Amino acid sequence: RHYLADPPANSAHPQIAYVAPEQTRGLVAAARWQDRLAEFSAGRVCEQCVADLLDTGAPEDKSAVNAVVTETGIPHLLDTPVRALSSGETARVLFARALIQAPRLLILDEPFNGLDDRSRNELAGLVTAHMAKGLRIVLITHRTAELLPGITHLALLEAGRIKAQGPQEEIVPLWTKSKRPVKTKAVVPPPPAEGVTVNAAKPPLIEM
Repeated sequence: RHYLADPPANSAHPQIAYVAPEQTRGLVAAARWQDRLAEFSAGRVCEQCVADLLDTGAPEDKSAVNAVVTETGIPHLLDTPVRALSSGETARVLFARALIQAPRLLILDEPFNGLDDRSRNELAGLVTAHMAKGLRIVLITHRTAELLPGITHLALLEAGRIKAQGPQEEIVPLWTKSKRPVKTKAVVPPPPAEGVTVNAAKPPLIEM
């Protein structure tokens, strides 16, 4: 709560920025709605591109915006329609939009969801680099593998309450122990339908 009073209320920068999966879903929904409007407006409604998204709420100092765009590696995406972005590109664009606000605290809620290994590593590298520069990060995740080297303290939540909190090296073992084992159930395949022959010599198409 101390972020509310420092810096002063007339500061151009927000205290807290937020990146979460629902923002991606919101962008997709808005893009679909724009498609509909474009169909019925004879082309008078333009698609939102990445540059438009970054300009929303951006400071007047364009040099700061350009610096963030360059360091997040998205200059080539500025003219790309938002709906044409891949999952990895969307993650980087949303991260860049948060950085442009120059917040004192950045909350990343499951930022690696839906990303392939390459995109996950790229985003993790960007986040780690900004942590090294002094940006305070709160990372929300369900997976220990997504903990970044710069994360110093953890709060372990269970049923909506903090179960344990402290330095990472103390809490990770508790986190690993607290995970419930996954229940498995054997599934017996149904017999083939009447008149259908099954060739057991052929390898299965899918095994689960």
